[in-house]
Amino acid sequence: MRTTKMYIGDDDMERLMETAAPKELYNAIGYLSQWGMQYPSCTITVADFKDPELVATYHREGESKPAYVIAAIWGDTTFSFHS
Repeated sequence: MRTTKMYIGDDDMERLMETAAPKELYNAIGYLSQWGMQYPSCTITVADFKDPELVATYHREGESKPAYVIAAIWGDTTFSFHS
């Protein structure tokens, strides 16, 4: 079973919605939350760079150090995913 936590405040969500199309934002959150289901823990946050980016960290059970990290970076029309 996967536990996904999202730490996206109202201000960050507003900024994301101003930059990215809502459908693309929801698709990116969905992709990040379902990627790498072998990791039982996923945390999604917003990185505060020039343009908002989503960052997902994946953890193995009982480990605090991330096993994998993916960023969703907004382009002109869609997010691209980079590890």
